[in-house]
Amino acid sequence: IVDKIYNQPYKFDKQFKWKIAVPADFVPMSDEQVQKHTETGSTAISKATGTEFESQGEIICIFQKNGMNTFTASYRSYDSTTDGSISEICQNTMKIIRETYQAQFKGTKADTSSLIETIDGLVFTVVKIIARLPNQKTVTMLFYERIIDDKLFSFNINYVDGKIGAEIIRAWKKSKFIRG
Repeated sequence: IVDKIYNQPYKFDKQFKWKIAVPADFVPMSDEQVQKHTETGSTAISKATGTEFESQGEIICIFQKNGMNTFTASYRSYDSTTDGSISEICQNTMKIIRETYQAQFKGTKADTSSLIETIDGLVFTVVKIIARLPNQKTVTMLFYERIIDDKLFSFNINYVDGKIGAEIIRAWKKSKFIRG
């Protein structure tokens, strides 16, 4: 499907009525790639935290360009009485990701921060993690999270190439949520 405004392919999700123009040269991951990606992440988190971690989310889409430059949209059910506040969820995300990178790559330095951003009129809590790996690579991760209809909607951006990261961020900030 091609977006008439941006003249680019786009992804539309009916459940969240969300639309994003996919940046040039990004390709969707196959089901096999998504499964491997999820298993790799779950295994790394389990080893780092010493607990059994299993992804609870449903993936809407994962697109990639040149390997480690990806964006993922996903969601999971949300109950404030058991899951805590969005702030608590974001603090936990920062802690788990930082610990995972530091356990996987000894000597990794990780800077974390959180902020609030508005995308198409909706307020998202954002977790930003910059991991400087021992091999001199820097991985930047952005986790945009918001509760929508009792679900935690997440848009995650990972990149090692700043220009590609900027492409993803621009596309995300232009994405639309149809309301009403």
